[in-house]
Amino acid sequence: RGEGRRGGSRGGESSGGESSRGESGASSAAGSCASSAEHAPEMELELSGPHVHALAQMPAAKPLKSAKLSARWSTLVYLAAVHFKALDHPGEPYEMSSFVESKARKLAERNREEFIEYNERQISRIYPHGGRVDSSNLDPVMAWAAGCQMVALNFQTGDMPIWLNFAKFQENGGTGYVLKPPYMRGQGPKMLPSQLIVNVLSCQRLPNNDASSDIVDVYVHLELHGLHGDAQARRTTTIMDNGFNPSYVSKEEGEDESLAELGEEFVFEVNDREVAFLKLMVMDENVRHDDMIGQCCIPLTAIRPGIRHVPLYDTYNGLLPHAGILCRFSTTYIP
Repeated sequence: RGEGRRGGSRGGESSGGESSRGESGASSAAGSCASSAEHAPEMELELSGPHVHALAQMPAAKPLKSAKLSARWSTLVYLAAVHFKALDHPGEPYEMSSFVESKARKLAERNREEFIEYNERQISRIYPHGGRVDSSNLDPVMAWAAGCQMVALNFQTGDMPIWLNFAKFQENGGTGYVLKPPYMRGQGPKMLPSQLIVNVLSCQRLPNNDASSDIVDVYVHLELHGLHGDAQARRTTTIMDNGFNPSYVSKEEGEDESLAELGEEFVFEVNDREVAFLKLMVMDENVRHDDMIGQCCIPLTAIRPGIRHVPLYDTYNGLLPHAGILCRFSTTYIP
């Protein structure tokens, strides 16, 4: 009994340590389980109640059948996990290295161009730091801006990184893959710096998340999320007691009608348009703290010019029926 318990404890520790290392660790742990099953000793089991003793032996695992697979074909259908050596170290296209978010951030900030070139020939996957015990998420834009192909997120947490991830993979209809910008694939230059102009015109049919409270007092928070130089935030004025159709278009007597249609205008200077996002949040202003009514994140490369209806989503990206923001977008490039 003592040997059985000690062996079980050692086996549990080994499995836990191996599984934390990713796919290679998981396969190694599976292999160790199969090995222990084949050579399992007889263990004496003591049951509760009267002294009942029985001998039990674990059944031997069935040997796996070896499958014949072309070596050349196998290089096309799997990713080989390898340790990262250096950004200039040559590797195969199917080789993949894992980076904790702190190391990935350091490479992205200090050696972004070299990191982009590295990700042109190999695959990188970024995972959250082990200290995130609250299941919070890292900022995926930092990794995407360096050409990293995979960023691991905690989907049980509805926060801004999850909103950005949802927006990123809506660019191609949610099919699961988004092509990197041409300059991250060595196929063209970066886009010119640009100026994004957003006119907030109105909101429609905003839900009141707290049914016991009064009518919502609405304002729109606009934030440009990208690299450090592109981080900017703006907000509209607050419209009191109107969650059905708050409007930012006001026409006074004698005012030109074309100017009245512009609503509240905001201008954002953008340096790296391919990796920037526009985050729109409709807020309910309160005395103690403001509550979010709905949000929507949009990649700047997906924004079309003209007057557009922007849908709103809840914290976990669930669509809020009929709710939205009416905006006018325009972009000018700065030579």
